[in-house]
Amino acid sequence: MTQSKSVTAIIPVSVAVDRTLLTSIKAEMSVYESTGKRGRCLNAVYNYLLTVPPTSVEAERAFSAAGLLCTKLRSRLDDNTVDTLSFFAILLQVEQCLNVLYLQYLAESEL
Repeated sequence: MTQSKSVTAIIPVSVAVDRTLLTSIKAEMSVYESTGKRGRCLNAVYNYLLTVPPTSVEAERAFSAAGLLCTKLRSRLDDNTVDTLSFFAILLQVEQCLNVLYLQYLAESEL
């Protein structure tokens, strides 16, 4: 029963939650607590979480890029600043790639 109460405590009041969904979640959690068997929705969430890779290439690239930005000289950067700098670095790379593609397009269209 304590887990069922914690589900409602996690969901903010400002978020409009369908009552049937909340009722379904509470019912499945109470069945799981008493029998140890997962319901249809709870089993779907469980299977989804099993498919999430523990590491991903994207995350490794992000940490690598952040490591290049966060040096001893820049050790006091705020998280938002590092995020913004990383975003602008990626944006610059995309812009450079688009410029190269555009120049290739112009060179091919002149032929």
